[in-house]
Amino acid sequence: MIRDLQEHLANIQLQGGNNSLLEWLMQWSYRRLKKQFPQIWIRNSYYFKAHHPLASDIDVTYVGDSQTAKKLFSQMKRNKLFGELNFYPQEILSSLICLINPYELERDPILLNSQQSMCKSSTQKEVFLARHILGDSYWLQRHPQIRIQKWKYLFAILNENLITLSLDTLIQQTSNASALRFYLDHEHLNLFDIFKTSPFRSLFPHKHMWEDTDRPYLIELSLNEANLFLEQIKWEFWGIGTQLHWIDLEISYHFLVRLKKMAEMVNAPFAEITAMNDVLNFISKLNPTNH
Repeated sequence: MIRDLQEHLANIQLQGGNNSLLEWLMQWSYRRLKKQFPQIWIRNSYYFKAHHPLASDIDVTYVGDSQTAKKLFSQMKRNKLFGELNFYPQEILSSLICLINPYELERDPILLNSQQSMCKSSTQKEVFLARHILGDSYWLQRHPQIRIQKWKYLFAILNENLITLSLDTLIQQTSNASALRFYLDHEHLNLFDIFKTSPFRSLFPHKHMWEDTDRPYLIELSLNEANLFLEQIKWEFWGIGTQLHWIDLEISYHFLVRLKKMAEMVNAPFAEITAMNDVLNFISKLNPTNH
């Protein structure tokens, strides 16, 4: 019901431009929140002015301590104009930056400017594009015109031009179109069951409960497949590592332990394994029952 209302309002805005009152409400909401939490900043669509009020929201970044992050998150939940809080615990900031996809980091220019420049790979570009296709599939299937401004800035980050926007055209620009279509065709089902026997499970390691028995499968991966597998694991570590202010710490810890073990099986670089261990150790401190 909420999504239907978002769609309706977004379509109205596309006809006449963003509603000035809604824009003012977004600005007022953010200024009010920043007055209470001056350390925060904006990122993603709202930063790039590629948003549509009520169809897009205000995503916020905070670097600091857990208690403040929880208070901040509680405040954001009270206002539907706010979206996701990315919380970087100061203790593991460098480890999370080590694991973040560099293209995704560019969606947070203020955080990006505080870090050293990072090398990028075609594999990271592939994962970035695939993640956003899957994450935006609802709008891309129903009303892609609502997302044109968003995808223009995403393609600018990729250093490419957006010619036309649809779910199919985006999927065709990836090197794993069949895998993405398989994922979307089955997303209404239990993907953990679907990927048990799927040949695509290395492309979506977060949708399979990895066991030691998977070792022969991982050993047979090509270099390109192993790199994609590892980049997806790193995305999970970064994603979960920035949501520790609200997620189930025990479940997340054991899930990430499995993924780290698989990363070791595909010979992940020492620095990345060290960063994964830092995240796991920090979660353990937050939730000692993990042991």
